[in-house]
Amino acid sequence: MIDTDKARKHGMDAFCTTDPVKVDHSAYFKNLQTLTLDHRLNDMFASLGWFSPGQIFVLDEPDGIGTVILAEKEKFDEVKERLRHLLEYQKPTSENHNGQPMRKIEDILHLAELCIDLLQQNDECYEEVLNDYLIHNPYMAGGTFHQQLKNMFAPLVVRYVDLMESSIAQSIHKASKKKHGKRMNSYAECLNIQSHGCAASEELIWKLDALQTFISNLHWPDEVVAKHFEQRLKLMAADMIESCVKRTLEAYEAWMQRSRTSTDFIIPSEICVMINVVLHFKSESLKLCAVAGVDRHQYHTKIDEFIERISSEMIRSFVEKFSSILVSCILSKLARYDEGSLLAPIFSFAQASTSGNVSGDLGRQYVNCLRSSMEQIRQRVIDELFILAMFEKLYTSQINLICTWLTERMDRTLHPYQVNCLSHLVKKTFAEFELQGIPEDVLNHKKFQTVQERMRLEEATAAVSDAGNKSSAGSRTMTSVFAKAKKLALS
Repeated sequence: MIDTDKARKHGMDAFCTTDPVKVDHSAYFKNLQTLTLDHRLNDMFASLGWFSPGQIFVLDEPDGIGTVILAEKEKFDEVKERLRHLLEYQKPTSENHNGQPMRKIEDILHLAELCIDLLQQNDECYEEVLNDYLIHNPYMAGGTFHQQLKNMFAPLVVRYVDLMESSIAQSIHKASKKKHGKRMNSYAECLNIQSHGCAASEELIWKLDALQTFISNLHWPDEVVAKHFEQRLKLMAADMIESCVKRTLEAYEAWMQRSRTSTDFIIPSEICVMINVVLHFKSESLKLCAVAGVDRHQYHTKIDEFIERISSEMIRSFVEKFSSILVSCILSKLARYDEGSLLAPIFSFAQASTSGNVSGDLGRQYVNCLRSSMEQIRQRVIDELFILAMFEKLYTSQINLICTWLTERMDRTLHPYQVNCLSHLVKKTFAEFELQGIPEDVLNHKKFQTVQERMRLEEATAAVSDAGNKSSAGSRTMTSVFAKAKKLALS
């Protein structure tokens, strides 16, 4: 009821019941645009530098496309035609005044061109054009008017940069904010896959680049203030990138810790996106933190070293995940068959009594787990050098663990089940990483050669033992047959 009274008081009833055909929509639209721009200019938190979705809808100026109503076009044509007539009237008298009218005509034409350029740049600050004109005018550059213009807009530019810094920081915080409930909406779950990372990271890079481009295009006349703006924006970019990369690593490690430690594990796409986010920041850091490719303030060097450490941490966490799977799901289970173990006879009997050929099942499960995750990384991660570095460390870690496990059993003969599983695992692991492009010197390093020699020895021992068992079984069978024949002959 209260809302109805307010609407009636402000004339909304009459407005809603008006026949649309009899209304001057152009006038209403012009009024709506004017009110929107007034709100944008007077409210310091209206959009923090960018059009809000509602403002874009009202102003209808996406991607620099300007809207011109019919009345404005008619007015422009009228002024254009009047200017043309004035120029035609001035032209015949140019020869009688020592060329002065012709000079005036050229000035007017130049002014008209500037006006057209100004109208076309509706997505830029009009003051930028005026400042450029003053800078290139030898009589007005640094003059009283130029100084007044600079002093008038300096606080506005500083305030604009402050607001943009606050806006970008809030967007990073919003993306990383966790919402409580049944489903925790963390930073990682806010990552929508894009070509080089996620929507949040690409938006951040775009905002930082757009802000630096805008300030640079102002061509600030005071060199000291211009360098201050430049340094502040480069430092802001470095700080924002560092903050975003830190949060990405935290989300990455949280995903790794929450995921299952089993041979069913496959690297989720969110992990690949987070890797791409860090790699994308690394590729863009030179442009955002250096000046024309020169690291004048050393911000790029620092952020590049920081991102390298984060990348190494991501690789380390990835390798540790598969190392824990290898140890807990494969090697610890194979240890049950160790010679001299109390449970070894039970597991050996259970394995022997299982129907079908199950030798090497554990090895196959782990190789399939490894292959699926490597294919996921290969398809989704954008940096080939990062992929190779990750796979090299993963391969080295796996071989080192197997070598250590075998060294601990140097004085024991491996159970045939252990031999089959490890033999399959080592051969297939070597083949998988070879297909991924790992260099030959990494594949055939000393630890692998040690493992390979040990497995050859164990395979030969298992083959001899198996042949001996079959021969013994054959002898026992023949003895039983002769005994039965002798018993029948006596009877």
